[in-house]
Amino acid sequence: MGKSSPAWILSSVMGLSASTGMAANRPVEPEIVLPFSGDTTRGEHYVVSPEDDHLLGTVLFFLSSHCDESRRLGEEWVGLCEAYQEEGFQFLGINSNAGENEEQIREFTSTIGVTVPVLVDPLQDLARHLGVTRNATFVVLNADLGLVYRGDLEGESGDAVAEALEAMIMEDSVSPLRGSGTGSEFTAIDAASVQMEVRYHRDVEPLIQENCLECHRSGQSAPMAFETYDDVRGWAPMIAEVVSTERMPPWHASAQHDGRFRNERRLTETEKATLVRWALSGADQGDAAEAPEPREFEAGEWFRDDPDFVLEIPEEQHIPAEGTIPYRYLEVDPGFTEDRYVRAMQILPTDLVATHHVIVYLLAPGSARGAMLSDPNVALGAGMLAGYAPGSGYELHPEGTAGLIPAGSRFLFELHYTATGVESTDRSKIGIWWSDRTDERIVRGEAIMNFRIDIPPGEPAATFSAEKTIDRPMELLSLTPHMHSRGKSFLYELIRPGQPPEELLNVPNYDFNWQYSFEFDSSPRVEPGDVLRVTAVYDNSSANPHNPDPKARVRWGDQTWEEMFIGFVSYLDIE
Repeated sequence: MGKSSPAWILSSVMGLSASTGMAANRPVEPEIVLPFSGDTTRGEHYVVSPEDDHLLGTVLFFLSSHCDESRRLGEEWVGLCEAYQEEGFQFLGINSNAGENEEQIREFTSTIGVTVPVLVDPLQDLARHLGVTRNATFVVLNADLGLVYRGDLEGESGDAVAEALEAMIMEDSVSPLRGSGTGSEFTAIDAASVQMEVRYHRDVEPLIQENCLECHRSGQSAPMAFETYDDVRGWAPMIAEVVSTERMPPWHASAQHDGRFRNERRLTETEKATLVRWALSGADQGDAAEAPEPREFEAGEWFRDDPDFVLEIPEEQHIPAEGTIPYRYLEVDPGFTEDRYVRAMQILPTDLVATHHVIVYLLAPGSARGAMLSDPNVALGAGMLAGYAPGSGYELHPEGTAGLIPAGSRFLFELHYTATGVESTDRSKIGIWWSDRTDERIVRGEAIMNFRIDIPPGEPAATFSAEKTIDRPMELLSLTPHMHSRGKSFLYELIRPGQPPEELLNVPNYDFNWQYSFEFDSSPRVEPGDVLRVTAVYDNSSANPHNPDPKARVRWGDQTWEEMFIGFVSYLDIE
């Protein structure tokens, strides 16, 4: 995540006011706060949403290292944390004071014994939308992010926050109460740092062009187009929500890796704030004369100009509406009589919904497919030419490198389809763009796997690891995690002899629908004796909305309702 303006991003708040008087105690439904996200004082990203079935609610405490009341009530807040976390509440500190750095906040919270995340809100977006103007203010949200309480610790009853939590535990109705904290007012922010007037053509359209149009245009994979102001305006509330919760643009690497990968899709905090403020302030069109030049895309289905070589599977595949569909294999001879060097590749299925994956393997002259497929380390390493999975796009090798197809090689298409309830057909194809040089450094691949995964029923965090010891000098080009629908997180680490593990890639929120390679901007070098360790975590609980059956014991298997554990690595040998 960009650190130029680490602001909180709030999707929307419906009907909140900044009134400091207590509302009448009447049985009304709490006003709903939509999901929001932000950075902690330790550089981690945190999302607050109603998707966790195990949470009863969230308690926010607005604090400052310069506020005596924050210190006094902070110690009591720590007691609340200890008393109610096990009851199903999450506790978060919020600092909305301009000019207060993260080191000061960490030092302050450590002195009062705070162990829960403390999040920074330097542009006061979250505070403003929750109607909070002072430090030492408590905000209680229910499981649906409804505003149950805002005010000081004690309120009119003398124990307001604890009473609200007890009522939620007992499932009693709670009449929302709104007031103010007893601490100092937030330190003021520089008005110039907050752009309150946001216009579509001047401020939003450039972001849409750069970050959305690749998919959100006619004829592409996204379900709606964002090609005109009217297109985008109709989806403004949804854009605010998916941007603030970082579901879009899709990018699942940890924020601590910002700038490490050349294909990074993340928005900066300033860009997110611009989109959210535009959506929440009426989606103003502005002056069309301020619009940027239209972004040009190559016509057709390929990511760039037409490929130099296209090979379609020889026969159309019928996909039944129901049942388990075994892998299908089709062998095709591309007719290459000399070595060919590959600059880029792209696989295009015609049925994106039913296609679980397509892999194109290389069969060396005289080799049998059974022999190669019987050794997954070979098949998914040196034997793999290209692949497609949901969310993946194309493979473009870095300048000065190329993939190699040896003369006489045959292509073996591995086709994996999943029944969707509707009969359909597919005729996948691969497009290849050649390199015009023969002295390119050759891109190679490895797969680090664990076939012994055994995930108990209902287990929310089943964890497994696998390692590979490096046997020759190499430069790492990209990392590609692969799991199925129970996949929760994936971690690559580099372990050098006598040194602590170095985190290469952390994907804290793995999403089966977005499987792409993380391409290093600067290739890490590894030496013989170094170890690559991959760790995968699976969520087989009912809290995982993608889990097909929380009651099942899950092991390695080909089908989506089974699981896999593969850490793909592409690299260059160092001569």
